[in-house]
Amino acid sequence: MKTRIKALFSRENLPRLLKLVGAVTAIYMLYLLVSSIITVNIFARTNSRLSYDADMIGTTVRSVMALVYSLLTLSSFMNSFLFFERGELHRFIADRQYQGRFYKRYLFVLRSDFFWITFIVLGIWTLVLPIRDMILALEVAVFNDTYFSFNYLLVLLNVPLIFLTLLVTYSSALGWVEIKCAKGNLPKPKTLGRLIWQLTYTSFGFVVTAIFLPVACVVIYSAALILGVFALALPVVALVILLGYLAVKYGRGILAIRRFMKKLRRICKENKYRITNERRIYSSLLFGQEGSNFTVEADGTAYTCKLLGISVKKTPIFLDEEGNATYTHRVLFVAEHISTLNYFFEADKKLNQDSVKIIVIVPDGQKVYADNGRSKRKIELGDKVMDYRVYHASGFANALERRCILK
Repeated sequence: MKTRIKALFSRENLPRLLKLVGAVTAIYMLYLLVSSIITVNIFARTNSRLSYDADMIGTTVRSVMALVYSLLTLSSFMNSFLFFERGELHRFIADRQYQGRFYKRYLFVLRSDFFWITFIVLGIWTLVLPIRDMILALEVAVFNDTYFSFNYLLVLLNVPLIFLTLLVTYSSALGWVEIKCAKGNLPKPKTLGRLIWQLTYTSFGFVVTAIFLPVACVVIYSAALILGVFALALPVVALVILLGYLAVKYGRGILAIRRFMKKLRRICKENKYRITNERRIYSSLLFGQEGSNFTVEADGTAYTCKLLGISVKKTPIFLDEEGNATYTHRVLFVAEHISTLNYFFEADKKLNQDSVKIIVIVPDGQKVYADNGRSKRKIELGDKVMDYRVYHASGFANALERRCILK
């Protein structure tokens, strides 16, 4: 840690550090301007009928609305800056260990100097120059006939909110980059002029939209009153549909694993084989944890097996030489997402027994390819990738029963 801090503040790195601090400071000043105007627009009143109806929204709701919308603005600004600076994006692309799972991208961000410098600069400016919060307090006082009040405790609350905003923003951006790189079409770097233009029209869009935000909330609130009980029923139905979708998606895989293990135990019992070291059988479908899941001892050979549980039906799986199993799927039929599971594991070595490592794909139906970075080849039943043999679940059980698993 000390070495890392010294390198960060070294004379060679100082120009880059000052450039980053200056750029983040400039973005904060723009954010301060836009978020202040947003706050005014959300509280502003005109003589129109819609604006009069918008007064149905209470002060607390408007305050929260202004804060959340301001944080969305900051998220948009920092996302644009991240793609302009691009250093973290290239570092993420080069470091494969943080790719594949969403929580790995969060770990990458939390270990990033870029993230912490950005957060510290924004946090300091938020505490030193909380103009938006002062304008919010003034708006509340003007439109609610109360005394002007400025609570610095609310300013302190902004710091963890900015932390969460940056963490989610950067992690989401890295996920998008991962998908684009898999397709080989990462966008070209932005010029400074392009960045300024993007920040300009984004600012204008947020400012204009903030004018109509209270009105939109009133329309939704009025619709809920008209719908009555259906206003509660619709979200419940949506939740039930979502839970049903997840149950079908993962339930199919869990049932496939259960059927496979039941068949495997029957085969072992009939042939006097042994199943040992069973662990995390079903969690392999949900989390893709590292390590083997069970070992079958048969005819003087210990078959150490790892389940690659894929919840997406009939999706191609690519096994590379770095130990990653990668596949693409859609989240709730909308957003495309790339998942990566690590298939490396050590064989269970038994005295006077040969050791063989087996990758078992479950459920059946997925096409599996070996990817060496230059070309891809389809893997047939029992083919080798590195020092692993690859089977679908039914193929492994049948080959074990016929005693032809290595043939």
